[in-house]
Amino acid sequence: MKKLILGGLLAALSVTAQADTFMFDPEQDGSFVNVDIFNAGIAPNFPVEVRQYLGADLVLNDGDLFEEEFAYNMVFSTDLGGGTAEFYTPGDLNFSFDLSGYISDVAYGAGIPDLANNTAPEFAANMAASSFKVNFDNSEAALTIDYQGTVIGVFDIFASSTTDRIELDGSNQNVGFLFGFEFNEAWAALNMATINDVWRKFNGDIIDIKTFRIGAAGSAGPDGTSTGVSADGNGFYVGVNTKDNGSTFIARIPEPASIAILGLGLLGMAGMRRKA
Repeated sequence: MKKLILGGLLAALSVTAQADTFMFDPEQDGSFVNVDIFNAGIAPNFPVEVRQYLGADLVLNDGDLFEEEFAYNMVFSTDLGGGTAEFYTPGDLNFSFDLSGYISDVAYGAGIPDLANNTAPEFAANMAASSFKVNFDNSEAALTIDYQGTVIGVFDIFASSTTDRIELDGSNQNVGFLFGFEFNEAWAALNMATINDVWRKFNGDIIDIKTFRIGAAGSAGPDGTSTGVSADGNGFYVGVNTKDNGSTFIARIPEPASIAILGLGLLGMAGMRRKA
């Protein structure tokens, strides 16, 4: 089950290597470019709905699950020297996220959001006054990268962490997020030719998918609005709108210290979970 509180995840997407760049050819025609930074974005204040599940007891509390999907489109690239160049037409290169997890440390500013025992106005008021922390799953296929509709990379989360609390009243839209991604082994096993054609080390050598890493760091938050209560196969959920907080999605190579920080996301990943 899945969900995240991230509407406009601003992120520093990075690839581990022995240098400051990596070689990239999404067109798969042999025209590799040495890339330092990718900069991608979504429309300012673009709303994204997060599904915050309430669990079998219909009460917002620790262990409840969440899920969210959103995407960033390529805006521009820069080379190692910091120069800006539109290597690819904006919109051709897309980063799609499918994130999930559970909440903890729920705090109630009013009454407890209880769908079974609150009137609709009471439930909405109690939800809006609540806050919590988010904990992401080590999800498979959490990030998909495509070029003009052709998938060129599918990645799992191997580490994650967050900073600050989610305030559902929209008072804090700068909650920080940190992710570590690695190739999805099942996808990679079937698409090694694509990987070799698209992703290379800075010196042109073929990458080792077992050590190839992508890091994403960013921030976002809810905008204080909701799409109301709905239900799907996972149970009842509240639609929480999040939005871009003015940040963009940036892809670049991590320094060793950044890679070490990604490991911090592994801490605290174990937690109580309630089935919806």
